[in-house]
Amino acid sequence: MLGIDQEVFHLNTNKIMKKSSSHIILFVVVTLLTGCGDIVETNYSTKSKAQDDNLFQRGWLPSFIPESSRSLIVKNDLDSNSSSGEFYFSTKELKSFLKYLKEMDADLSFNKAFLKAYEKQGYSPYRYVNSDSSWIFLIDKKNGHSVYYMKCNQ
Repeated sequence: MLGIDQEVFHLNTNKIMKKSSSHIILFVVVTLLTGCGDIVETNYSTKSKAQDDNLFQRGWLPSFIPESSRSLIVKNDLDSNSSSGEFYFSTKELKSFLKYLKEMDADLSFNKAFLKAYEKQGYSPYRYVNSDSSWIFLIDKKNGHSVYYMKCNQ
């Protein structure tokens, strides 16, 4: 299991949550549970811009995300050493991206209702774990979009 706290759910989910009232309710509940922390939000137009800012070297996102990654939104919670965000990528790079990830069963997840809501919108859950951190990537394979959550391993 990934021990990812509710605090990780600070992300831009407007596109997903507008699609049904149950998603709006879920978003409100998650927002109320997260509280306020020391969160730094950064936007990058391309993966190259994120590399220039040492995002990958600092461990907030793995460097293997697709080269075509764009419109990156990164929200780092400095209090909990966690991160969340999203990015878009060319579907031509999907296969090479997925080779680094392991498919997850939403029934075994840290937040079943949350993952099920994304699955209903066409997202598939994946995870990646290294010695320092654990990530969950929710990937829309058809549209080349990923929402992610990261928590440092302790």
